[in-house]
Amino acid sequence: MSRFDRIMVWGDSLLQGVALDADTKRYIRLDSAGCVGLVSEKLNLPVENFAHFGYVTEKGRRLLRRRLILDEKAGVDLSRTLNLICFGGNDTDHYWEEIAKVPDMEHVSHVSVEDYTRNLTEMIEMIREAGSTAVFMNLPIIDAERYFNWFTREFSDEGRNNVLKWLEYDLYQIYRSHEHYNNILMQTARRHGCEVIDVRTSFLKERHYRDYICIDGIHPNAEGHKKIAGEVIAFIKERLPEILSE
Repeated sequence: MSRFDRIMVWGDSLLQGVALDADTKRYIRLDSAGCVGLVSEKLNLPVENFAHFGYVTEKGRRLLRRRLILDEKAGVDLSRTLNLICFGGNDTDHYWEEIAKVPDMEHVSHVSVEDYTRNLTEMIEMIREAGSTAVFMNLPIIDAERYFNWFTREFSDEGRNNVLKWLEYDLYQIYRSHEHYNNILMQTARRHGCEVIDVRTSFLKERHYRDYICIDGIHPNAEGHKKIAGEVIAFIKERLPEILSE
């Protein structure tokens, strides 16, 4: 008998399965071709996906609390639920339009490092108090150059130059900030004894990593989602094999 009978997913557009269509330049849902859909099909387990486009850890934490309360009231056996969590891409991001207007001042991330850590920690505590299990997934890499070109595509020349000025003409600062939050996610999870599914390394190993990332530089494309799903499934087979048992 399998230890888990469902997966609950908590995150942002990554786990929601959002990608940017290269032709229309519009965001679309990959649905069954997204990483969560692919994992659900392989594991033959029901998945409740609570990931949302644009979500940061604060919104995720509030949504998680509400859902756990509802399930507990309904008498759901939460010990048989595997919670897959991945936040950070929006937390580490900045209000680029504000930076484009006023580059000569301090600008902070959407969610501070301290609040990001606190929110992740509270998620772990809530899940454990409910008798459930939390497993984290780290962040796929981003392409800072593509991302810069994407979010400044409608900026004036002055606004674009102001963002570059604030970045001290070093686009890699965008990547380093993303890497920093990814490290915090892994450190926080491991500090509390939670498993972390490492999907980031599979992207780092790719010489042509851009083949797996949308033109916006931040969302994995369909091939990227296949790569993520493969890592999640491989992790479960190795570390949580009972989830695949009959």
